Amino acid sequence: MRVRGRYEPDPARHARYGELYAIYRSVYEHVKGDFDALARAGGGASGDG
Repeated sequence: MRVRGRYEPDPARHARYGELYAIYRSVYEHVKGDFDALARAGGGASGDG
C-alpha cells in the first residue's frame, strides 16, 4: 500500500468539534427517552411505522 498523502488535524476545528460534541451529548441525554418512546410507538424516522 502506497501512502499518497497525509492529513493533520486542524487544532481550531478539533476544539470546535469538542464544543459541539459536548452540546450533542447533553441534548442526547435529555431526549433519549423520547426517542425510545417513539420507537416503541412505531414512529421511527424510517417511515415504516
